[in-house]
Amino acid sequence: MYEILFLLLAGIGAGVVTGLIGGSAVLISVPIMIIFLEYDIFTAIGLSLGIDVIASIMAAAIYRKHKNLDFRIGIHMSAIAIIGVIIGTAFSFYIPKALLTGATGFGICFSGVNFLTKKIKEETKEIVEDLHLHYKSKKYWATMFFALIVGFIGGSFGAGGGLSILLILTFILGFRIHKAIGTSIFIMIFVALSGAISHFIYQPFPIWIIFVAGIGAIFGSKYSAKIANVLTEKQLNKLAGILFVALGIALIIKQLYDSGYWIYLIGSLI
Repeated sequence: MYEILFLLLAGIGAGVVTGLIGGSAVLISVPIMIIFLEYDIFTAIGLSLGIDVIASIMAAAIYRKHKNLDFRIGIHMSAIAIIGVIIGTAFSFYIPKALLTGATGFGICFSGVNFLTKKIKEETKEIVEDLHLHYKSKKYWATMFFALIVGFIGGSFGAGGGLSILLILTFILGFRIHKAIGTSIFIMIFVALSGAISHFIYQPFPIWIIFVAGIGAIFGSKYSAKIANVLTEKQLNKLAGILFVALGIALIIKQLYDSGYWIYLIGSLI
């Protein structure tokens, strides 16, 4: 029951983050699985990607209902990102476990600080309606290059890449924030699915865990996506920032404790 409870909480948290800001399940589920359930980092990453798939499907359906999803851009970016996921997944198994856990923790903290310090503009950009994807376009190749990088990071560190994709869509392609979130969530479905499959091939994990956490993910993503337009952008950033910083610090501290580095640090201070 203890394990099921925290899996449901991990799923709900992941769903809320996905539905509200298009964030990846790694920001919530990985710290919970490692800190409270003591899962291996590679297993936690693979499972978080699986949870991402479920949460993203539900949230994407809500955003599509409100016409805040661009399928054309989403398909192009997904195809390139999947290639990056496959490469990143293979690469992640050659990274030392302590380094991978620590890097994930620092990444989560950085995301939180970014949210807390980000200046929010009251006016958001409208989507460039006359944008035409063309192989000779610089914006096209820039978008595809960053999609490849997002996929690589997703495969390496278990992030669905939602926040990174969100930045690409807003700053490079000029999407307004709501359509950028909806489209990034749609892309996360394919990035997370390919990453979960790749991780399962390299290191199998219990599938039932994804279904249990997925129940919470469905609940969290459905209702958070519905209220996404009720909260202001500033409120969402502050809330996410505080949560991510806390989880990231907790993950780093646990890794230092488990590895025995804390003894060395205390000794050096004494």
